[in-house]
Amino acid sequence: MRTTRNVAAVACALLSLAGQAHAQQKAITNGYMFWNKRAEGNDVLSAIKLNKLLNDNLANAQQVNFFVDACYAGTLIKLAPDPKYKLTIPYFLGTSDNDTKSTDIWSRKDLDPPGRLKHTDGGIYFASYQAYLTKKLEAGAPKIKDLHDAAKSDFEKDTSRLYNEKPQSAKGNGADDQLKINAGTSKKHGLVFGADMSDLQLRPPRQTWLAMKGMGYDTLKFYQHNFLPQTFDGIDFAGQGTYEHFKTELEGYKTAMDADKGKQTASIFLKTHGVRDTKDFKYQVNALPNTPKQGELITGGGATSLGLLMDNDYWRDLKEDLVIDDPNQVRAVQPRFYVSYSESTFAPDSPVSISLGGIDLGDFLIPSTTLGGMLELPLTDSQLVQFIAMNDGLPEVAVDFTLASGDSFRLATDDDVLFDPNFTQLNYGTGLIVGVQGVPAPGAIVLGVVAMGFSRRRRG
Repeated sequence: MRTTRNVAAVACALLSLAGQAHAQQKAITNGYMFWNKRAEGNDVLSAIKLNKLLNDNLANAQQVNFFVDACYAGTLIKLAPDPKYKLTIPYFLGTSDNDTKSTDIWSRKDLDPPGRLKHTDGGIYFASYQAYLTKKLEAGAPKIKDLHDAAKSDFEKDTSRLYNEKPQSAKGNGADDQLKINAGTSKKHGLVFGADMSDLQLRPPRQTWLAMKGMGYDTLKFYQHNFLPQTFDGIDFAGQGTYEHFKTELEGYKTAMDADKGKQTASIFLKTHGVRDTKDFKYQVNALPNTPKQGELITGGGATSLGLLMDNDYWRDLKEDLVIDDPNQVRAVQPRFYVSYSESTFAPDSPVSISLGGIDLGDFLIPSTTLGGMLELPLTDSQLVQFIAMNDGLPEVAVDFTLASGDSFRLATDDDVLFDPNFTQLNYGTGLIVGVQGVPAPGAIVLGVVAMGFSRRRRG
């Protein structure tokens, strides 16, 4: 259920990872962006929701090989064995970083070593985890461990990395990293997914798909950003890089694998932006563990205050392309505020007033529901400048809600995401999202090159 703002436009948001339950929770967590044509903005999938999506659909896989190139992808390595949020499927997981930002590079010059991924039309070279995975795939179908290890080695040799990224890997639940990337007892499926590619190089995922095309996959799909289904530049685009398309592909695997248990593999390559999400969610007193609708009930008749943790890196990212401008970084997402709720009761046309760090965000309408929903607000640059001026450097900022008497909403918690099949929101609690991507400036781009599949570098 999507909530409509009473005054201006509502935006997208979501996210994360969480801590352990049943106290007030405050954390800076991570999530992953998906393209969406809505005017409000793109979707961001929380890390725990991503794991749940994989677990729900791929339980009967022979093995899932999941490679993620995104800022903070290393969070997935940490999450995979977590007692509450763990991956329960047979998996090999490769990520672009050790829970840092990631760098997306293109250049007119190769770097030897390691030897970058070369554009199929020549003259341009790419350097990222995805690019180095693709370089290895272009040489033939490698073993899964060899594929990751080669990309890791090459990427760590690349001197243009901005954040000292170190790709990570993990496996679990009986996965065999000595299988070839195109192996499967009965069938093998391939998926290359360019989710939100704004300010990222479009070509490497396309060459990933081209490299896999001749490897004998029973199904092989490619989605990218805002591309509609079409054949272009020798590539078959299945559609846009939306969360809905990603979910639909996994659901298709579930149908096939449930009928052929333990005999089909899926190899998934995800390229997108990762974001940071500072969030607060609070359980009600004596909340039941692993049970939905146990979040704090925010009631009318007075103001209720929650808090968002801030650190130096978060403040720095919040300022990018706003009050500071690092030429090697871009703001990947307009910072946004959100409130996720598991249920709500409001009188008709009765608003909730929200302020963030002393900044009045306005009055908003939340519909009554037992299914949950989310209020998503993009913050304007003028609001952000004011917010930074009033709060810069503070370790925590306040979120205040004021409701009319008789109105209420219950904060959504991680338990709602994990244990309520009717709760479809991609995030929980209330928070503020920011995303910054490393994109080293290579100099002026030849106009003809742009048409070959480069994402425009934008400011602000």
